[in-house]
Amino acid sequence: MYKGIGSLLAPFICSLLVPSAIGCGQKMTGFENAKSIKIAYTVKKEWKYVTVNEAKEVKEILGTISVDHTDDRAPGWIVRNNVLFQLPEDKEIKVFIARKAILDRPDQGLIYLKDTKFYDKVNEILTKREGRKIDVLVDNE
Repeated sequence: MYKGIGSLLAPFICSLLVPSAIGCGQKMTGFENAKSIKIAYTVKKEWKYVTVNEAKEVKEILGTISVDHTDDRAPGWIVRNNVLFQLPEDKEIKVFIARKAILDRPDQGLIYLKDTKFYDKVNEILTKREGRKIDVLVDNE
C-alpha cells in the first residue's frame, strides 16, 4: 500500500522540490563583489585575523564558493571563526563557516555549498600565513 502512495506522490514532491532548489541555488549571497576578505580563527582560545586584500587572491577565494541552496533556519551553532566580506561602498557581509560545506549568515540563514572548496581554500590561506596546519573549524593548538 505504501509503495503505491509513494510512487504516486514522487512526481508531485519532485515538482515542488526542483523549482525551489533551482531558485535557492540561483539566489546569490551578496558577497561575490567583495574587495577584501577578513578571516578570523582561534589559536589556543585567542582570536587571530588574516585579511586578504590582493584582488587576484580575493577572486580565487570567491571562485571556490559554489552555492547549492539556502535555508532560512538559524540553528545557533557555536563556531570558532568568521569571514567578513568587505564590499564596495563600505558595506560588509559576515558569515561563519559552520561546517565544511555550510556557511551561517546570521541575518539570513544557512548557505549550503556544493563542495568544501571554500573551507579548503580558507584553511590553505591560514596554514600558509601561520606556517603550520590550521583548521578554521577548531580551536587550533
